[in-house]
Amino acid sequence: MVRSVAKVFMSGRSLAVRILRSSWFDVPEVFIVRKGDFVVLTPRRARTWSRFFGECACPDFALDRKASQRGQKRDVFNSRYMLDTDIASYVIRGTDNDLNRRIVAHAGCLCMRSITHHELLCGARMKGSPRLEATIAALEDLVPVVEFSSAAADRAAAIRASLDLAGKTIGVMDALIAASTITEGFTLVTNNTSHFSRIGGLALANWRTAK
Repeated sequence: MVRSVAKVFMSGRSLAVRILRSSWFDVPEVFIVRKGDFVVLTPRRARTWSRFFGECACPDFALDRKASQRGQKRDVFNSRYMLDTDIASYVIRGTDNDLNRRIVAHAGCLCMRSITHHELLCGARMKGSPRLEATIAALEDLVPVVEFSSAAADRAAAIRASLDLAGKTIGVMDALIAASTITEGFTLVTNNTSHFSRIGGLALANWRTAK
């Protein structure tokens, strides 16, 4: 890695950096990730799935959910499938070709919940990986993030209470994701179908195993 010095200055009300020609980007936008005193800039190129899997995927990413317990951007109102955190992590790895093909085939019909955004970002920051944070941002450029609603909160409370009383407890994050999927009338894409099948009224799909 070659280190160079760049001039920092004010441009209107914004702070700007004059980057040397040797480090110029060939894109109009970049992702910015700050880690302590380090600021990492990566090109915002992932406007197609082929670019995402070719340039952004992180094959070694594995999410520790116990520790951690966004051209082709789409309108959430066109969505029909919600990716859970587990499936989103497989998409980030980009190593499951069958899953990748199904993701591309359903482009424009996908979304994630803000809960999943939280879990992915938490995992990346615990690993101290600016590159992984940039990959998550690239994914969310293709898969809209839906905010968690009060209606989903009410449904999640009912789900958790019902399962706890029946001795079939699931994680808090899973209950929140399931509840928001039901309230939106979507299908949850997950690799944990046996886990989520405890929840009545939740439509499920597993694109890692379906033929």
